[in-house]
Amino acid sequence: MNRRIVSPVLAVLAALAMTACSGTPTDTTPASPADAATTAAPVETTADAVPSSEPAPAPATSTDAAVGGEQSVAQACMSMAGPIAEASEKMSEIASVATTDPQSAVDTWSALVEAYESVAGTVTNAEVKAAASAVRDDLASLRDAMQKVYVELDMSAMSEFTDATAEWQDSQTNLQTICAG
Repeated sequence: MNRRIVSPVLAVLAALAMTACSGTPTDTTPASPADAATTAAPVETTADAVPSSEPAPAPATSTDAAVGGEQSVAQACMSMAGPIAEASEKMSEIASVATTDPQSAVDTWSALVEAYESVAGTVTNAEVKAAASAVRDDLASLRDAMQKVYVELDMSAMSEFTDATAEWQDSQTNLQTICAG
């Protein structure tokens, strides 16, 4: 019975390993002029010009866009890479305990849900935030169904588990598609 949990765990590990959010998108062109680094235009001076004691404004950078406005898709996806990679490492631990301790596997899924909660809370790009939130919600549903089936041994929840797996795969694929650009 406990060996049945290994299959979904391995599917998750494969999907997380292939996630496009951990790499550089194919199109790294800034999404808007605000995202592009700018340089100050040369200033013409005349004999009547009065020197200013104020420093010249610093050129805008792509990080300024993230602080002062919405992130580009590329910035949002890259900001998720670290927390999701850490959660992926925790998920790889499941393979060693899944056959003997289903509750540990469920607890590790909770860490993945928390990682997506964290990144969804920090991403400011609306499209990526919505996609990451959907993945988080679907992972939480999957974790809850896994708890019912594998820990509580409630086989009547197997269809819930199957549906939650399919929904999570769809939302994860959507996030990967967005991040791949």
